[in-house]
Amino acid sequence: MKKESVSSEIGFSDSELVEYGKRSDRFTVELLAWNESSISIVFRDVIRILDNDANSISAFFKVSDSEFLKAALHRLYDGTVAENHSYVHYQLLDDDDIPALEVVCAQMSISYAS
Repeated sequence: MKKESVSSEIGFSDSELVEYGKRSDRFTVELLAWNESSISIVFRDVIRILDNDANSISAFFKVSDSEFLKAALHRLYDGTVAENHSYVHYQLLDDDDIPALEVVCAQMSISYAS
């Protein structure tokens, strides 16, 4: 499993989880950054979510070749996984660097507000 930090205008360290919710295949996470700015992360075409009691956020990663991703794809494709799928595993880590929220989706975007 390989992790790659998701780049952003504002760092995720010391962010507070304000709220999150899923509607259809869209999952939105709202954070309050260390500088009081709002960060909104929108995941689209979501096929798996895991909440490990998310509260505070220290980092945001894109994860390659994880068991979490493989399980989501296996379920989606009913055993035979397409090689050219567009799904990605993302992790939001808590202050102890433990995954707080995990999401598998096809698209992700980040927006900011002061």
